[in-house]
Amino acid sequence: MGQVWVQAQGENIGANYNRMIQEVLLFAEDGAQIMIDHGYLEQPPQAPNRRDLANKK
Repeated sequence: MGQVWVQAQGENIGANYNRMIQEVLLFAEDGAQIMIDHGYLEQPPQAPNRRDLANKK
């Protein structure tokens, strides 16, 4: 009887893992959106505009 229970749990591990990953990704997306809304998430550094730099004298 115990072996059947262990085997049944083993088959569900992959499904549970996939479900958990999806939930974590949704949680992270919500957190990032909250940070953007409140101005906590800064814009990443951008490369300078080479044309503007070349035209400045």
